[in-house]
Amino acid sequence: MMNRKKFIFSLLLVAIIAALVTLYPKPGMSESPLLLHEAERELSLMKTSVYQHPTDVDEVVGRFNYDCSGFLDYALQKISQEAYAEVPVSKSKRPLAQDFYTLFSHPISKLSHWVQIYRVSRLRAGDVVVWLRPPDSDSHNTGHVMVISGKPTATSLANERLIPVIDSTSSPHAQDSRHRKQTGLGTGVIGVIVDSQDKAIAFRWRGGESKQEKETAIAFGRLR
Repeated sequence: MMNRKKFIFSLLLVAIIAALVTLYPKPGMSESPLLLHEAERELSLMKTSVYQHPTDVDEVVGRFNYDCSGFLDYALQKISQEAYAEVPVSKSKRPLAQDFYTLFSHPISKLSHWVQIYRVSRLRAGDVVVWLRPPDSDSHNTGHVMVISGKPTATSLANERLIPVIDSTSSPHAQDSRHRKQTGLGTGVIGVIVDSQDKAIAFRWRGGESKQEKETAIAFGRLR
């Protein structure tokens, strides 16, 4: 009789724990990638798009003109003003790519709406990837920021991972939805180079295709 009671108690305990995990998942375990859904919503509404620094969006006519950080800023303000407010602002009136990098790379203990991701294999759709302008680049941008639209996959190169993304860019990635001379919002595939600890140390603009990799600081984040 005592063993039977212990067995029933164990079953009840397991059921309670399972219910608590469902109601109160760990930070970053959300099964609803809101940022991905918003990015896909904008793609579905888009009729015209141009890469430009001033944000100019009219959803009624399907116009989505912005740069990479403008795209993230607009999307975040649509889904979570609180998460958007946590992104620091350094040198502009709104967050730029380098500000997202700061958010995801610096050890911040009181982030309420973001989770920092350090290993490439743990990335999933809806996460954000950002890198800083490489040292040898003549670009005036602070870097580039994108929404990840699928899990990383391996290539024939042992240390490269292909990552599908949604972004606004002036130069298409691999497998891109934009024509060669088309800019603005679209989808494509980038490549990231990982070290022995699965941390990103460089990127290829056109994943699996670019001959040259660019070493720079790279960071990843996820909405809670």
